[in-house]
Amino acid sequence: MQSAKRIGRLRAWFSGLTLFVLVCAFLGWGIRELLFPPTDACAIERTGKRSPLDSSQVYPIKNNIELIGHVGGEAESVFVRGNIAFVKLGLELAAFDIQNPSDPRRVGYILMGGDLIHVDADGNNAYLYSSGDLSGLWKIDTADPTQMSAAHIYDPIFYVASIRMLGEQAYITTQTCEYMTFIEGSIKTRCDDALHIVDTANPDAPVKCYQGWLDDAVRSFAVSNAPELITASKTVRQGNYKYVAEEKNGFKVYDVSNPLQPAEVGS
Repeated sequence: MQSAKRIGRLRAWFSGLTLFVLVCAFLGWGIRELLFPPTDACAIERTGKRSPLDSSQVYPIKNNIELIGHVGGEAESVFVRGNIAFVKLGLELAAFDIQNPSDPRRVGYILMGGDLIHVDADGNNAYLYSSGDLSGLWKIDTADPTQMSAAHIYDPIFYVASIRMLGEQAYITTQTCEYMTFIEGSIKTRCDDALHIVDTANPDAPVKCYQGWLDDAVRSFAVSNAPELITASKTVRQGNYKYVAEEKNGFKVYDVSNPLQPAEVGS
């Protein structure tokens, strides 16, 4: 009998503690929402929308000096589509003919800063993301690798935390954080995400923007099967060959028909 009473008291104590914690958490959340309301990123981006850059503004003339060519640079990322390897080399996106993997030949390039994050399965379009002077998402027409052209399709105002692609829709998550400033520094009071959906097939279409806990759940579900692209791909295998962007060591091709003894065949 005593044991049953003791168990009953423990259950009541545990239930009371759980309720107390939940009430405190709810009150804390409510106080934070009142004192530090979320930034309406969607409204700010709508009112502060900047005009997309034209490809002619990628590297404008400065001090009567115009950049008209570039060779070399660190190999930062690589994608292979059929017989073409798209490689980000320093300031340029280069296309290499790899019909003969031991002798890759550059057949075209376009001067673009940023990171090469994705190339369509058919190789007709590539996507670059830049956080510098040319901030945002760029779509590169690579249908003819010898004559590539660029279009600026999204210009963020806030920090970009994630980029994913679903078909011709780019799902871009931005994050904005609020801080409380003190004499000796500041502390972060909250961070909020906003989802932006860009129709890459129609850059003139309005960007759809969603924010809030319900939209966060919808965003997470929508992109759960889409790979994260903000980290560039540095290694691609096709058949018996591996194509690697080795940064300062350049773009290299390895024969991996014998995985235990990979052999460099081209660079």
